[in-house]
Amino acid sequence: MKMVILGAGASFDSIFNHEYNGDLLKWCPPLGKDLFSYKPLCNELLRHYPGAESFRSEISYSNDIEELFQNKYALAHGSNGANLLLQIVNVQFYLQELFSEISYKYVNFGPSNYDTLIRQAYDYHLKTGEDVLFVTFNYDSLLEKSFEKIVGKPIKDIHDYIRYPIKIIKPHGSCNWVKRINVGDNAGPIYMQGILKFLYDETNMNSVLNAIDSSNEDYELFDSRIIEYRINKTFAFPQLLIPLKHKDDFILPVDHKELLEKALGKVDDILIIGWKANEQSFYKLMQEKIYSNSLKVKIVCGSDKSITSRLYGLNIVECKYFNEPLFKDNDLLLKDGIPISGTFSSYMQNTSKSDDHKFFKNV
Repeated sequence: MKMVILGAGASFDSIFNHEYNGDLLKWCPPLGKDLFSYKPLCNELLRHYPGAESFRSEISYSNDIEELFQNKYALAHGSNGANLLLQIVNVQFYLQELFSEISYKYVNFGPSNYDTLIRQAYDYHLKTGEDVLFVTFNYDSLLEKSFEKIVGKPIKDIHDYIRYPIKIIKPHGSCNWVKRINVGDNAGPIYMQGILKFLYDETNMNSVLNAIDSSNEDYELFDSRIIEYRINKTFAFPQLLIPLKHKDDFILPVDHKELLEKALGKVDDILIIGWKANEQSFYKLMQEKIYSNSLKVKIVCGSDKSITSRLYGLNIVECKYFNEPLFKDNDLLLKDGIPISGTFSSYMQNTSKSDDHKFFKNV
């Protein structure tokens, strides 16, 4: 079975357009280090999320945003730091709106590499009858929008992600996934200004913790600002995992997790695009489920050649890094005088022209 693993680098380079200015720059999905940058969209949204904004200056001096949040999360729990934990929860709401806005706007700026990749996967399925597994660690819904466009099947509820032969698993959640939380009459008022003020009030800490720890699997899709989702004493809680150094959990419906575990046992061919292989929980699951499989791996991650060192426990019999250059109008594209190579755009450009490097080869 073929599996595609997508990281932040894939969404960052999901539009085949390398003139990043104006609106394109505003709506381009950020890499992890730029989640709290001073780009226009982040500036605009952070004004509405004071808890998330409170981390901004510290993040600007940090070399590792995941380690910073890991330390903050441990401190909040270990010291019963209610306000600190609520600020971290605030980050979830900020990330939800950030990637919802990006998902809505970024699809209109040029040819989509996700469209091309889904098309190749779908053609492969039609020719072979085999299912294809996509695992994406991105919060945005750009991959889903390409799926709906190319496959012609709408994703209307959480089960549609795994209903069809092209299956999409999102271990860290998604900007359009929510759980409805009933805070009850004793949790305090939900102010007219929005749920955010409710969450940022320390007196409601127990309600927030109950929401985080809830074992309720009733995921819903809500493709808009979650902060506006409220009915009486019910609000929506975003289902996405904040960036932590040791991501030791999944935010994933039970049937998605079960399908992932079953499908991994069949995987023998892996394409990695823009993924750094730092997610320990997913890596451990891969070790457990495909440890005996002989794996072929193709990696599209620019100049990063360290991916395989973090996949050392797998039985990889063939590993190839894609390093072909990128062209525009038959001219070699350069950055700082060096050819742009090994990117999502260069991979889709090359594989659209020939089968030489194609993961989904014609059969």
